[in-house]
Amino acid sequence: MKIGHHVLLDGCVICNNNVLGKNVTAKAGMILAEGCEVGQLVNVEKDVTIWPDKMIEEASIVSHSLILGSRYKNSIFENGMVFGQSNVELSCEMATKLAEAFGTQLPVGSTVLISRDYHKSSRMLKRAFLGGLLSAGIDVIDYSGIPSAILRCNLSSHKEFIAGVHFRQKIDDPTCTVITFFDEDALRINSEVAKKVEKAFFKESFRRVDCSRIGQIYESDHEKEYAAYKQGIENLLEANMFSCLGCRVAVDMMHGMAAEVFPDILNDIGLENIMFNAYPNEQRLANISSLTKQSNEDMSSAIKALTLDAGFMIYPYGQRLDILCDKGRLLGKQDSLYVVLSLLNREAKAEGKSKRIFLPAWAADIVDFEHLDIERGKYANFKAEEMRKYDLVATGEGNFAFTEFATHRDSMYATLKILQMMLKHKVKLSELIAALPSFYYHASRAKCTQALKGKMMRMFLEDAKGKEFSTLDGVKIWLGKNAWILMIPDQYNEHLNLYIQAESEESSQKILSEYTAKIEKWSQL
Repeated sequence: MKIGHHVLLDGCVICNNNVLGKNVTAKAGMILAEGCEVGQLVNVEKDVTIWPDKMIEEASIVSHSLILGSRYKNSIFENGMVFGQSNVELSCEMATKLAEAFGTQLPVGSTVLISRDYHKSSRMLKRAFLGGLLSAGIDVIDYSGIPSAILRCNLSSHKEFIAGVHFRQKIDDPTCTVITFFDEDALRINSEVAKKVEKAFFKESFRRVDCSRIGQIYESDHEKEYAAYKQGIENLLEANMFSCLGCRVAVDMMHGMAAEVFPDILNDIGLENIMFNAYPNEQRLANISSLTKQSNEDMSSAIKALTLDAGFMIYPYGQRLDILCDKGRLLGKQDSLYVVLSLLNREAKAEGKSKRIFLPAWAADIVDFEHLDIERGKYANFKAEEMRKYDLVATGEGNFAFTEFATHRDSMYATLKILQMMLKHKVKLSELIAALPSFYYHASRAKCTQALKGKMMRMFLEDAKGKEFSTLDGVKIWLGKNAWILMIPDQYNEHLNLYIQAESEESSQKILSEYTAKIEKWSQL
């Protein structure tokens, strides 16, 4: 057993083979079974039992017994989302308490939109969540199964709705459920709101209204919401263009909820298309890497054989987009970003005015665009009025928010917008890619505990002395004209995010090896 300095234990039972970090405080009645690791600055409330082989993250507040699962997080929210193993870390009890904590932050009588994907775990947790909102005096419009993009469009266009919540399975781990919270502008709730909800959750300071003011559930059949979404798209795009110019594309819905509406939109605007995987299938979604590989191969073969103009892979939850060019090649994330920026540059030139773009600090910057005003910075806690200053907000990871339509990411609208610009300016995606200068982009991670992240920031800043560098987000150091490394400490997990741009793969690997060795050396100082 190892117990750090300044640990305060009041009438607790501690079993064998436990590790307690510095400044841990445990109130009377805690029972800590064997094989647990408790991080620094952890606060354990009264009468909590922690079962064997659990990991308690640093600065956690443990307010209830930890029986299932293997890890206790120091915060509930990550970027406006809550996720955990379905029916283990995210139980019905937790979902109800989370709803009560969230509902407590909203005025009594407010209306919240709720939706989910088609997984049974999402359905179960959503129903538990509904009860918590009703007990806090919140009315609910239940959309049941609907794409989150539809919920967000309806939320942002109706001021009488104060928030939205969407339940779905984690794309790379089907055993986990993700609960995403949206504000009245259909953006993820910011860190300030998340902290208020967490505080109410841990202290169980819930609002329980009188029985006469308990909220109500109103169900929707989606018809009105789908019609409004389709009309909004057609109002912005020159819909007749797609049928007049004979554009032909392949679209893979990847078994996502967008299949409920997007095929109808394509047919309504007369876009000739070949549709893949436009039906629910939990088993195929359970292995997203296998599905993605097969979808890429199928789409590529179809594009080549039928000489289609492009291919688009709509990821299951309607936000991420992969693009295949007319040669059947799957574009990398940075290549896709370059294609969209190139099309927007032509659009701006034709209109005679520059367009404003926001990109995160980690996006590639190998090309300058004459008619685009590109701003780079930290991609977090955006407000709707800030996003509307830009024509496009993108992540460089397949997510595009064209703010003329909505301030949130929407892969369905992005697909049609990209196609419209291709047709309008009579350009093929393969031609745009051929004009892209040769470069190599790489993203990776390096292990780093929470306690060492501040030190790593200081060491990177010291290493940057005498070189060109930026601190817009993390520390970005230029190592040549088109070569740089960017280090951003992960806010929620114990690692550093490393992004590298170089003129060749060999140069990129050399930079990665050099800084990986430096990080390992610095962590031991």
